[in-house]
Amino acid sequence: MIQISFQDGLEAKRLYELLNKAKLALSINYINITYDLEQNNTLFISIQAKKEIALRTLIIPVLTQYIIECVEDSQLLSIIESDFYFTDVEEQHQILQIAHGLLGGQYDDMPQLEELKAREEVVAEALQEFMRTTISFSFESFIKFRLHNYTEKLLKIAEMAIDEYKLEQEYQNFIQNLRDYTFDRSAKIDCLHIYHDEHFYFYNDSFTELKYSEITRHIDRKLIVSHPMYIDSTVIAPLVSISPQSIIIYTNEVDHGMVQTIQNIFLERVQIYSRNYFEQAKLQKKI
Repeated sequence: MIQISFQDGLEAKRLYELLNKAKLALSINYINITYDLEQNNTLFISIQAKKEIALRTLIIPVLTQYIIECVEDSQLLSIIESDFYFTDVEEQHQILQIAHGLLGGQYDDMPQLEELKAREEVVAEALQEFMRTTISFSFESFIKFRLHNYTEKLLKIAEMAIDEYKLEQEYQNFIQNLRDYTFDRSAKIDCLHIYHDEHFYFYNDSFTELKYSEITRHIDRKLIVSHPMYIDSTVIAPLVSISPQSIIIYTNEVDHGMVQTIQNIFLERVQIYSRNYFEQAKLQKKI
């Protein structure tokens, strides 16, 4: 008989339901699972035969799933607050969402994530080692004292999520500063067309291409000095300095980082079309 006690009866009930669902799906009839809310919220698992198989195919996988799906978020939030001192609830949840993205593969440009993603294996290994001999334990104590390797992985994930959060905050501040700058600046050109292939090419309202020397002479050097780490001297700096009333971008890559940045700065001033529309718009202008 395996006994698992919980501080929260709802947790015991949730795990009870998951175990019975898996038991039914696997057609296992040699395990009996019950829980008693009055007896310290305890879950009882009685294995009549094939204990090793029962642990490997049902109990450990379900406990692992439960820890990842139902406990992990609270663990991450605790780390974010106690280890990194983020006490604001809104900030905590923004960082948690980034952590979800990291674990969900939304940041594939980070090779160090591959090792951290395999946290299910770490939890399963800890459970397998622990349940070889232990038949009665507190679920909360197991989480706190027996999952050191898993907690280390969560600590690294939280640290990476916080780094991404700080970068995002810096980027948003940068964007807001440029918005404020363009709001106060008079437009040097009413309408600017931008053709995006491998590079960005600027055209005036008559579809005459603006040479690089023409573009750069508009650059406010204060921008470069104020934002040396972020400002792009070939696109963003001249574009913000010119501060057109409207910007029409012709691109086949609407998710391109530079296109997104232009949209974020100029908001409703920006219109986006496919590259194929550029020649059509050019011809219409000449008619």
